[in-house]
Amino acid sequence: MALLALLGSSLDSTMSRDRLVGLLWPESDEVTARHLLADSVYILRQTLGPKAIVASGEDLRLNPEIIAVDVPAFRQATAARRWREALALYRGHFLDGLLLRNAGEFEHWADRERTRLRHDAAGAAAALAANLAEQDQAGDAVPWAERALELAPYDETAFRQLFELLIKLGNRSRAEATARSFIEQLQHDLEVTPSLETMEVIRRARGLHPAEPIVVVARTTSARHRRRHPDLTTRNLTLQGRYLWHRRTRSAVERAIDYFTRATERNPHSAEAWSGLADSWTV
Repeated sequence: MALLALLGSSLDSTMSRDRLVGLLWPESDEVTARHLLADSVYILRQTLGPKAIVASGEDLRLNPEIIAVDVPAFRQATAARRWREALALYRGHFLDGLLLRNAGEFEHWADRERTRLRHDAAGAAAALAANLAEQDQAGDAVPWAERALELAPYDETAFRQLFELLIKLGNRSRAEATARSFIEQLQHDLEVTPSLETMEVIRRARGLHPAEPIVVVARTTSARHRRRHPDLTTRNLTLQGRYLWHRRTRSAVERAIDYFTRATERNPHSAEAWSGLADSWTV
């Protein structure tokens, strides 16, 4: 499964043997790792067909005439701005639940891919919602705006899009509930408040004077829930970094790098922190 995911993840579906063994068997010597790779290729060919995997020198790739892969198709659809097609292909988070023993490099790679694909799906949903809103189809745009916020729950741009669509439709009670939930989630998960821009959008909709505060009662966390996350400091550093990363400004990304770096220094095995750091350097 892991080998199939690696070969099918890129648009050209090509990967070198050295790269594959480095991701899948980093703790094995070269001879052993190469033997394990050959065995895995043999098993896949037995399962999918003898021509399913094509070898070209040191490179391996999937045969597109035999195997259709949704990840490259999703990326092609987003690149072409075919938002509905892309979202139809995004049926769940990349390799969700797949764990490999003694394959930390693969876990880091999978987490980075998962984060990027989820980000692209959120962007596709937001773009589709914006297109529909421009065509005076606000009611049809709302479900896609909700999908965008679901995929990027700390993204203030996605929140403002949904909030303003609900206000435009006259659904103030639902807009109010969405705003309160978003502010509470930021405070509970990241211990931050929304930006001034977001707070001003909410105040205008509520008819509040800029000086009037928006009061939110923080959610309490039970002792049982706290025990699920023994290293809360690493988790909070990572979440704060991801929140800043979503803002996409130069200063915010620089601050995100600082948070992610501190998270990796505290817990070098945190795949989420390493993924965030890689994403920040590639923005």
